[in-house]
Amino acid sequence: VISINDEIIDKVFQEKIRKIIEENTGANYEGHSKKQKERIDAKIAQNKLALESFTSEQICEIDAYVDLLEQERDLSHIAVHIDMDAFFASVEMRDDPSLRDIPMAVGSESMLSTSNYVARRFGVRSAMPGFIAKKLCPELKIVPCNFSKYKKASHEAMKIFEEYDSNFLMASLDEAYMDITDYLAKRKDSVRYMGDCHCRLPLLQIKEDVDLKYAKITEEKCEKCGNIRTAVQNTVTFGTNVDEVVEEIRFRVEQSTGLTCSAGIGPNSMIAKISSDMKKPNGQFRVLNDKKVILDFMRELPIRKVSGIGSVTEAILKGLGINTCGDLYEKRAILSLLFSQKTLEHFICIALGIKSKEYRRKSISNEKTFQATSDLKKLQEDLCDQLIHQLPKHEILGGYSAICKMKFSTFDLITRFLVISSSKYVMAYFISENDVNSLVNESVKNDILPCCSSMSEEFSTSESPFFNDMDSSSDADSELKISTYSCPICSIKLSPKLSLVNRHVDECLNK
Repeated sequence: VISINDEIIDKVFQEKIRKIIEENTGANYEGHSKKQKERIDAKIAQNKLALESFTSEQICEIDAYVDLLEQERDLSHIAVHIDMDAFFASVEMRDDPSLRDIPMAVGSESMLSTSNYVARRFGVRSAMPGFIAKKLCPELKIVPCNFSKYKKASHEAMKIFEEYDSNFLMASLDEAYMDITDYLAKRKDSVRYMGDCHCRLPLLQIKEDVDLKYAKITEEKCEKCGNIRTAVQNTVTFGTNVDEVVEEIRFRVEQSTGLTCSAGIGPNSMIAKISSDMKKPNGQFRVLNDKKVILDFMRELPIRKVSGIGSVTEAILKGLGINTCGDLYEKRAILSLLFSQKTLEHFICIALGIKSKEYRRKSISNEKTFQATSDLKKLQEDLCDQLIHQLPKHEILGGYSAICKMKFSTFDLITRFLVISSSKYVMAYFISENDVNSLVNESVKNDILPCCSSMSEEFSTSESPFFNDMDSSSDADSELKISTYSCPICSIKLSPKLSLVNRHVDECLNK
């Protein structure tokens, strides 16, 4: 889904962008979008019909449940979310000065990974086909991805993050979560850093009020762009409070990598993540650890700003008149009647600004987009081999179910789900070759071509994992004797009949 909502683009230009995208969208995607809209409209109509049938007694307050969640509010932590600014594009602009003032993007004609802020003014976005981006901005220069450079820059930043939180989490190459509570408790004295006159970015921002009396000021010619710049070498001092420590982190990342980043600060990772987008690029925003401040912040926040609420959920909620996180709270009674307990808890936690409970990761997957192939089995085996090699990295012993998912050129999805007896046998051939080939052949008859395939593995959540004996000699294709399966998408319990499980998973994926 290509989002074009941005305050820097006026409404007239937004309409122009929308028209260009529509004119260059294939029939398959149009058909997929139409079917998706029909499903959303049907769900909205179903919700409205259900609301009409509810009695006043049923639509009751759930304040007792809200109070229970409120007890889980924790204001003792300081969470920080760091987001590198247009990361891939910034690395390329750092290494090639000629790209800095022109619209540019990283990727290919097929798909863009990211774009710089100049290109974004023309409506160019990540996850947009390059050929459409060039119609939006004919002057756009597309640079191919160079992941070795991006990984190197990411590792340099990671070394800095680790000093503030040894358990920091990288969500991607350009995104990090930290809890600096313990670091702040130990830090008592100000930390001083000498500015490096050979750095690639300015040491001082124009807005800074700095006494240059004792600073060393020299003029030098930049080896990259050939321009004359003034290098200011002086002492940079950071304090001990939260805002200054985060400024220090951003400063050190800039000095080490030559790249800027934005930061969000809050009582939990959810709010920190939202906050990091408030002052982009090269800024930081903090939500204080105060209940009233948090509730005020969340009240007017559009629901789409929250990670985990996508376009489909947004449309369904808007069908109920819910546009902001404050609306989630105001209509909590209605939500309790229309959604599952797990989803309701998630929505209420968002409205209250409370981080949802931690859930253990239950699956891992690998996928690949491919051209027409006559050897689907080889593709599956390669995907499964790559998947197995990812397990040690995530400290995973194994899993109990293998899932094959295939997306067609129509954007429709099919899946095949199989429970097995030993994790060491999780290989692609467990998904019946004849079964998959028959599905593909049937699709080809209808001019539907597979374009994306993935293999995934679901982990055992049993107290007595079946994979205790890794040397078990049981047949690889024997199934676990369990009474129910869990859907890997929505987690509900299903009948043990695999055909019904596969049908349900297909429906979940196509929602």
